[in-house]
Amino acid sequence: KGMYIIAQSFEVGGQLDFDETSTKSEEDTEIDQTYVLFLLIAYNFGNLDEDDMVFFVQGGFGFGSHTIKSDTAEYDAAITKFGVGLGVHYFIDSNVAFTAEFSYDSGSEKDKDAEDPTNTTTIHIARMGFSLFI
Repeated sequence: KGMYIIAQSFEVGGQLDFDETSTKSEEDTEIDQTYVLFLLIAYNFGNLDEDDMVFFVQGGFGFGSHTIKSDTAEYDAAITKFGVGLGVHYFIDSNVAFTAEFSYDSGSEKDKDAEDPTNTTTIHIARMGFSLFI
């Protein structure tokens, strides 16, 4: 996740989500990959220059792909998502923070071979990582 501070309480930036699962059985090997790039805007409840801990709310739009490849089948879909979240930044340096957040994403997944998209919902109970502030 990378964020650019545009005003004392506002940030804009992006986040890349990547998930991969590999399953192997006697009959088949399956690799399931999902990439989603989110464009985000966040509002901070605190002073980013002075406070060690700052709470925030954020919203964003994401797009990406979902691919499943196995020995017997293949699935390829485009993803679009909208998300909202809340969390906390704990600054370990002036431009680097440990970030923990709760987020809710809703969107659709459109298989290239299907007529109608599939609606998706994802709830991240405890997403944690590092944020870089530029």
